[in-house]
Amino acid sequence: MECSTRQVGILRQLIEREPQTSAAISHALRVSERTVRSEIKEINRQFGSVILPLKGRGYVLADRARAGALISESAGKNASRWMLIFKHILSVGESDYYDLAEQYFISESTLDSDIQELNEGILKRYQTRIVRRSNTLFLDCNEELRRRIFTYFLMNEVGRQTFDLSSYADFFQYTDIAELKETLLSFLRGRHMSLNDMEITTLLLHIAILVDRVKSGNALKQTIHVGEDKEPTVTAALCDCLELHYRLTLPDTERAYLSSLLSCRIGAALEVEAATVEMMGFVDTVLAEADAGYQTQLADDVLLKNNLVVHLLALRERALQNRCLSNPMIYEIREKFPFLYDISVFISMKIHARFDFEMDEDEIGFITLHLLCSMEKARRERYRIAVFDPVGRRDAVYYRERLGIYFPQGSMEIECFSIFEPELLTEFMPSFVLSTTPLSGTFHVPVILCNPLLMEQDIHNIRRCMAEIKIRQSKNQIVLSQFDRNLFFPELEIDNKEELLHFLCEKLQENGYCDGRYEALVLERERVAPTSFGNLFAIPHPIKKEALRSGIAIATLKRTMDWSGQRVRLVFLFSLTRENDNLMQLYEGIVGMLDDMDKVRRLLRETSYEGFVEEFIR
Repeated sequence: MECSTRQVGILRQLIEREPQTSAAISHALRVSERTVRSEIKEINRQFGSVILPLKGRGYVLADRARAGALISESAGKNASRWMLIFKHILSVGESDYYDLAEQYFISESTLDSDIQELNEGILKRYQTRIVRRSNTLFLDCNEELRRRIFTYFLMNEVGRQTFDLSSYADFFQYTDIAELKETLLSFLRGRHMSLNDMEITTLLLHIAILVDRVKSGNALKQTIHVGEDKEPTVTAALCDCLELHYRLTLPDTERAYLSSLLSCRIGAALEVEAATVEMMGFVDTVLAEADAGYQTQLADDVLLKNNLVVHLLALRERALQNRCLSNPMIYEIREKFPFLYDISVFISMKIHARFDFEMDEDEIGFITLHLLCSMEKARRERYRIAVFDPVGRRDAVYYRERLGIYFPQGSMEIECFSIFEPELLTEFMPSFVLSTTPLSGTFHVPVILCNPLLMEQDIHNIRRCMAEIKIRQSKNQIVLSQFDRNLFFPELEIDNKEELLHFLCEKLQENGYCDGRYEALVLERERVAPTSFGNLFAIPHPIKKEALRSGIAIATLKRTMDWSGQRVRLVFLFSLTRENDNLMQLYEGIVGMLDDMDKVRRLLRETSYEGFVEEFIR
């Protein structure tokens, strides 16, 4: 039996601070006091006397260890705890084994199991592990790989979570959040405005607070205006829509604030005036410091900077008036996005040091929402496009504006190149090339010949190319997830197929991928039909998927080998469990890539695992 999410929330509140009244808990969890009392009664009914009333002071925990165990066993199950443990080990470098078990109210055997799950899951793709030495846990990798894993963690944290807006229906006095969402989405669609889910959620929340603020007679007294409204008709239309729908009149201060919110999200530049310039300088500095400390790339996001400037200017004004915004999502933000919330706490400390006012957790949660918008945007597909236009002589701005009509904002990075400077193209590492003239020479990415004016057929060809790249990237990720540094064997001096398969199967067995029967199954498949494909590569595998673990052993040969009539120097031996359904994707990912003979030759030149993987995905 497990606690519900709300019950876990109550237990967490009491672990953080006790005693607490039902009013304090209800405020933190955004539910009624009656609901809190009912849930406490249900916790005690199901699990014994876990929470006790303290006359005149609220509630306390009868047994903190028992409460911690219930939290650990419930609410999000293991996946949530794994990510918190992972974040802790990533953040502090070295962690005390026993302290970590105590911190998360879990047994040593559970912690061992969690670490094993992390090593076999998230960390396997990076060929590293969490290692225990004496009573210390640490991630066994260099700083560069640690930064890559940090980035993965952030993307994973954002990608796993969404907000259930319906759960905030009772928070706003005058605003039906579901109704407002439909109104806002309809408005954005009608004007072809593209915002990601987190941007829509953040804008929706700010508008709901704005409507409640105006309806309750607490409208902004001072105008927060930080930039030129480049879309005044859009802002006016949204204001008119809200006024009609909610039967209210928006004062100029609130119209200006809404204009600032909307302008930042559609890329308007901030105006040059003293308060704004000061805040822009602060935001630049604090994001650069966050990037250095947390291995993020927040400082590269211009829209994030604009949004933070707008938000912090309004926040400073609220602080001067001793007014604080309540954030209905704060509990969910803090629980679901612990890493980004940590960054927000860091930013709040810098704000306090610079502007001498403190932020409560509700306000810190709003900062997290802005970071989430940036991370969600970073997760979207981005294409680096190199353009050769020697005849038309159009610059990158032209192509950005032209392609921006057809593709989402921020999805492309475009640069123009001269055909006389191919080395610059190599450094840019494009996803594909657009050229207005036929090109000679070899390119390792797709080349699309297009009209300088980018006609309908050109746009169609670009869309198709992007779709093919996305499919190929997906296949690459499936293949790479099966690679293992311990199963990479470059420049082997083996001259026959049977000897090579014996060697590779032995290595698979030594690393726990299969048992002693596997070699016979692989040889049986070879007798039915050879697995060589031409182009110097082969993909041996058994007929039945009987492996203990899924993986791919890779061998490159110093000399060409005869493989049932085909010449072979590159071998991928599959080890697949019965549960692995990726056989076709693995095949297609490898065969499609190695159809290029130049690609095969480049792979054969790589003698390090890192170099091979980098060339494989290039």
